[in-house]
Amino acid sequence: MNPRAFLPSTRRIAAALSLAPALLLTVACGPSALQTGSTFRTLAIGGASRRIVTLTDADTVRDVALTPAHLWAATDRGVLVFAREGGEAPRRYTRTEGLPSDDVRAVAVRSGESVILATAAGLAVIDGDALNTALPPAPVGEIADLAARADGTVFACGRGGLARLKDGVWQGVGEPFVCTTLALDGDALWVGSTQGVLRVEGEDVVREHAQTRGIPEPYVAALAPLANGRLLALHRGPGGTLLGYWDGTHWYGYTLADFAPAIDGLTAHANGALLFAGGRSYAISTGADRGNAVSLLAVRADVEHHGVRTYRARLVPAASVPAPSGPAEPARAPSRFEAPEAGRATVDAPPLAIALLTGLGLPEGAYAGRSVDGTLVLADRNRGLVVLAADGTPRVYRTLDLVGATDFQVATDNLQRTWALSRRGDLLRLDDEGTLRRVSLPEGVNPQAIATGEGGAYLCARVGDTATVRIYRAEGDTWRQVIERALSGVTQRITALPFLGVAPDGNFWLGLEIEREGGGGGTRMRGAVMLARETEAVVYHHRGATPTDGQGATPLPDEVTSVDFTAAGAWFPTISGAVRVGNSQAVVFGEARGVRGEVVTDLATAPGERVWVASAEGLGVYADGSFDFTLPATVQQARPTAIAVDRAGHLWAAGPRGIVYSDGTNWQRLTAANGLPTDDLRDIDVDGNDRVFLLTEDAVLLLIPEAAPAAR
Repeated sequence: MNPRAFLPSTRRIAAALSLAPALLLTVACGPSALQTGSTFRTLAIGGASRRIVTLTDADTVRDVALTPAHLWAATDRGVLVFAREGGEAPRRYTRTEGLPSDDVRAVAVRSGESVILATAAGLAVIDGDALNTALPPAPVGEIADLAARADGTVFACGRGGLARLKDGVWQGVGEPFVCTTLALDGDALWVGSTQGVLRVEGEDVVREHAQTRGIPEPYVAALAPLANGRLLALHRGPGGTLLGYWDGTHWYGYTLADFAPAIDGLTAHANGALLFAGGRSYAISTGADRGNAVSLLAVRADVEHHGVRTYRARLVPAASVPAPSGPAEPARAPSRFEAPEAGRATVDAPPLAIALLTGLGLPEGAYAGRSVDGTLVLADRNRGLVVLAADGTPRVYRTLDLVGATDFQVATDNLQRTWALSRRGDLLRLDDEGTLRRVSLPEGVNPQAIATGEGGAYLCARVGDTATVRIYRAEGDTWRQVIERALSGVTQRITALPFLGVAPDGNFWLGLEIEREGGGGGTRMRGAVMLARETEAVVYHHRGATPTDGQGATPLPDEVTSVDFTAAGAWFPTISGAVRVGNSQAVVFGEARGVRGEVVTDLATAPGERVWVASAEGLGVYADGSFDFTLPATVQQARPTAIAVDRAGHLWAAGPRGIVYSDGTNWQRLTAANGLPTDDLRDIDVDGNDRVFLLTEDAVLLLIPEAAPAAR
């Protein structure tokens, strides 16, 4: 659940229900200081501390729902359906399976195993395994949120206001307005908007809470219903975020000084609400008994406008509801608590308290959630979902769609932003906090590989399933096409382009994976192809290359897995050794030329025309025309299989026995025995900000440099 995209998930809360006592533990803290501690582990390497972040899933969850047998997650790439008992891979519905759009904004349970979905292009119902998209469109424009009453009545919320679907017919409820969020309170419905809060009861009774009636700020981002008709609301104003509290008679506004994280969202539970900020979950409670919690500061109170405006809403046939006009107002991004005015005393208001939530099973990056029938569902940033049952037992649901078998690719653009590719070919951008967010590409463009080159980050993509290849370069927030070429020199069907390299001369080198000859299925590598930037030249380098493969084609072994460059040419790791292609020849550096063990699993070039290689018999470096494998015994015992070099030219090597690091003078080895989460590493990469990516069997570990040295 993206803080920007998730004005849905933290606000879509069903009725306030019980939360396991085991989850309501708070940490001891002073009367005016809230603990905001982190669960991130750190690792000391190279004389500095690095924060360890675990990444497994590429999805941004917008909303969640629970049916008796399944957990449903609306995401930016379809809806995920997990069996609640686990034990099987989730099912994903996308446009391929018939959804109107991959961009799913909301999900609500109609009854049993039947759910309704709101996508960017329309509605869909999934009832068991049956998908139905033949639903009339809701007359609210683009849907922001959904809610479904127990009687099956569905409410939709959007730029055009509020509408309800009953007996298969849509009706507009009241006059048009910009609706942001919905939350059920039994059969009543709380409605958030850019102008305040509505409560809809029965068929058409509306109780309106506007700023003229004392609401702290008109823009409402999230709602958490409490018992007895009370409400907590998340308001985003020009000065930041305020927590609004309706006690049944008056509105009050609260903030908290010196609270650094931006507020992602809010959800209800029986005794109050959960606030999500900075990856942590905080319990908000009402009443005077605050225990170890910290009091929120009441900075606004309405003592004049008690009561609300009550009226009967006009129910309008869908055909008569005017379409939303004018530009869409963007959802307000998460912001910090509004700073209290200097020297201004807090106002008299009911006490609210906040405490860091602790307990077994809480995720390290919670940003939204929902409480249903005593079960709490929390979205964990790039780590899937965590479900905590009423007894506090955690269950983790993940897709692992970020994790490839042997390769994880990153690239850094000219603005020093990092891009990555998921296992499924999703293009992702990494923010400063270590969160990966999916980036849309034009229809029919299928990302294959990314790389850093002169001028920034480059993307190799296929047009559909054809042999037409495009290279794009990141420019600001867009990707501009650099070249397009047809790979007509390959007779077998191309199945993938598993790697990309950008040479110093600006030309592009791609790995070629093709269908095996003779049928029977399966794929194999077919060397690499060079695409010239300034001419139309396409040159195929592979076993058995002939002059028909292009000017300068060389007999490169087919089984190549990556490419890197020195001034002398392109270097490839192969089962025959390290191979350098340049000056129309392929030079194989095997046992006879100093590569011990001959089989090279990875290589990386470094300043000074050096080439580091990971071979079957250890780590070696090529410099001044020869290879040197006389490295410390602890380094060779590590047997790394993957290599990367950072901006300073320092070496990072990884394999099934942990990490080897060298700053050029000193060597350091890290394993699970001295802080590494696991020894079994499949790949390693370093971005332009010296963040290290480690691929494991079921995760990507991100090592982020911290400003201060590691604590001893």
